[in-house]
Amino acid sequence: IVTAFTLPLANRLGGGQMAWIQISIGYAVISMILLFICFLNCKETVDVEEGEADDVVPIRKSLWAMFHNKYWLIVAGMFICWGMYFSLNGMMVSYYAQYALGNSDQVMLLTLAEKIPLILSAIIAAPFVKRWGKRNTSLFATLIFILGAVIMALNPQNLMWITAGLAIRGLGGGTVGALIYGLLADTIEYGHWYTGIRNEGLCYCASAVGYKLGGGLTNAFCGFVMDMNGFDGMATVIPDSAVEAIQWLYLILPIAMWAGIGIFLLFHHLDREYPAMEQELRDGRWRLGELQNRGAK
Repeated sequence: IVTAFTLPLANRLGGGQMAWIQISIGYAVISMILLFICFLNCKETVDVEEGEADDVVPIRKSLWAMFHNKYWLIVAGMFICWGMYFSLNGMMVSYYAQYALGNSDQVMLLTLAEKIPLILSAIIAAPFVKRWGKRNTSLFATLIFILGAVIMALNPQNLMWITAGLAIRGLGGGTVGALIYGLLADTIEYGHWYTGIRNEGLCYCASAVGYKLGGGLTNAFCGFVMDMNGFDGMATVIPDSAVEAIQWLYLILPIAMWAGIGIFLLFHHLDREYPAMEQELRDGRWRLGELQNRGAK
């Protein structure tokens, strides 16, 4: 939503460097206020009695456990692809509106066409998860996203096709966005069962690093591709090669990123393994411990 209104707001403020400085300062102040409100209203409600805290696990052992958790590696790969897409999309939508469609004010339409279905799909995903599970629902949503992206690529200059494709992309992307953290939480349970080490903090932090890494690399790649194709933001007219590069980055590259998410999901089978794993955890058993005990016997 912020992305949708930023460029039109900048244009109303004059469109120059000072307009962007004013917007950045405004967003920074708003963010600071919201973070302080969140901080002041968050209260710890869990009382941990003395002696209940888990033993401190050395970082080397935690890293060993995390990298032996195959499902965490799969979801971490999804996070990298997911971060790459959202960084790419947020960066390229304004370029696409201005240089491919010829109207920078279309950023609001393009953004809302995707974000509104994205929010709605996150709300209505629960019944599908209950019936199909998180993995199958995410895989189906990935196919929906790719379908929307293909529709956009078939007619990249037709605004009606673009907005329809964006709406379909939003339905798929929002569903995966609603489920990816649930998939991550399940991998922590799997890692606990597989290694006997529960390291949710490290797994969450490392996944966030993957998301940021994917986004940062994508921004650098986009800049490199546009520069190699003659893009100059200060020029009145840019060459056709730069416009084609923008179209490729905004329309085609997301298909590859979401194909990567789909491939990772094909190797994710934790939904069907989860009930038996959960029962063993309740019984105080974990896989490597069981294997070690059998070897000792």
